[in-house]
Order: sequence, then C-alpha cells, then structure tokens
Amino acid sequence: MAFTPDEEVGKGAKHFDVEAFDARWAYTVDGGGVGELEFENFNAASVTIKIVGNNVHPGTAKGVMVNALSLAARIHAEVPADEAPETTEGYEGFYHLTSMKGSVDRAEMHYIIRDFDRKHFEARKRKMMEIAKKVGKGLHPDCYIELVIEDSYYNMHEQVIAHPARGRYCPPGDGGLRY
Repeated sequence: MAFTPDEEVGKGAKHFDVEAFDARWAYTVDGGGVGELEFENFNAASVTIKIVGNNVHPGTAKGVMVNALSLAARIHAEVPADEAPETTEGYEGFYHLTSMKGSVDRAEMHYIIRDFDRKHFEARKRKMMEIAKKVGKGLHPDCYIELVIEDSYYNMHEQVIAHPARGRYCPPGDGGLRY
C-alpha cells in the first residue's frame, strides 16, 4: 500500500512509479462520506493566458496604445457567463476565472475548466482557444495573446467502465461500500 499527496492538485500520481511498485491498478482515496466509493470525477484542465499590450503616454495613445487589461476584460466577456461555478451544479461543466492581474502593458489570467463529459471538455478547451484568437486578431505587431492549456486529469469513469473488475476489489467486511 502506498500513499501520495494529491489533494486538489492532481499531481501526486506523477511521481508514483507503477512498474517499480508492481501495481496493476492505483486508486485515489478522497473525499466522499463514510461508506462511499467514488467511481467518477470531472475532466480538469488549467488555462493560462498571458497578454502583452503597448503602454504609451495617454496623451499620444490614439492608435498606438494596446491596453492588456482591456484585452483581458474582452476575453472574460466572451466566456459564457452562465457556465461558471456560481451558475452550475451537478454534472454541468464550467469555466472558472481563478485569478487575473496586470497593468496596461501586461496581464495574466488563470482559468480552470471542468466537465464530466470528455467531448464537452474538449469543446471547452477549443472555445478558450477561439476566444483568445478572436480577441487577439489585428493587434499591434508588438502585442500578443499567449494561451497555454494543460490537462490536469481525466474522468476515471472511462477506465472504470473499460475495466469493471477494478470496482470489485472491496475487501470482505467493507463497511457497506457501494460501487
């Protein structure tokens, strides 16, 4: 038996050597109530958006200044407002702006994307790319929007369905665990 840190970052398993441990399967034990066995979770990704603008004196800014904060606001305005954590529940996926900082010449935004359904998850990532491309179109040559999407983890339900025997390994006297 092995334990790794994994709480809320999804990276503990990256350092677990499955072959050296001779493990056929690995499980994350997390969260639910007593007697519950989780068999699904959402797909998760992080999005980092870096914006480089052009700061000049406001008196000579016309046609030259590119305000990175204004671009960040435009990006966020394009993200579906009704698909945020505060407006969704259950199996509804969402986009979540977790932080934003910047100034006229530089801004940075961080989102997390969550969705139980893999196709919807992939569509959400494409939507973020489309938004960045749309807002960044026609910018001054020295200005740009850089978007990086990193998948964090995927819904384990796909693997549970593909290998149903994995769910039958609850020990005798399991305290009423349900799968």
